[in-house]
Amino acid sequence: MTFDFGPIDQQECPSVTVEPVSTQTTQQSVPFVLRKPKGSLSRTTKTAINYINQYNLPARDAYQLVNGRQPSNQTAADLAQKARDFSLAQPAMRKMAHQVAFDILKGKPMIQPRPMIDKRTGLQHLDPETNEPMEIIDKVYPTHTNQVAVVNIVADRAEPVVRQNVNLNGNLKDFLPFRIDELG
Repeated sequence: MTFDFGPIDQQECPSVTVEPVSTQTTQQSVPFVLRKPKGSLSRTTKTAINYINQYNLPARDAYQLVNGRQPSNQTAADLAQKARDFSLAQPAMRKMAHQVAFDILKGKPMIQPRPMIDKRTGLQHLDPETNEPMEIIDKVYPTHTNQVAVVNIVADRAEPVVRQNVNLNGNLKDFLPFRIDELG
């Protein structure tokens, strides 16, 4: 859709320049499509991955619960792969949790650089010698309690605790390998 506003007078609008736009497309041009940023997931995909990782549902069932229809084979396989990638039980997450435990024991801070801003001008300070932007480096020491909690979450997902309920309500004679009345 194009709009024609008529001729533009350069004396009325000196900052406006008019350039002709070609409406022809070549085989090499690809139409622009709005997409999500790479790595972001939709709300329904996040919910389906949550069902797969927390409740151990198959990918097909999780997709059907969230979207209300049967997935194709490729869609189910893609969803299962995304669930594996975002799972806390994957080896990369265990390795990072292991590194966090070492950092806790070493007392290592997280380093966060931020630009140094001049209060008078509102612009970033430049080093007078090199004319490079200057940064302030903050050392943030997160609480060890929070870091240990994250390590425990990852460890519990990687090696879940198996709990068994054993019914100990019963007669003692049912559990003994010999007969009590014969001891007599």
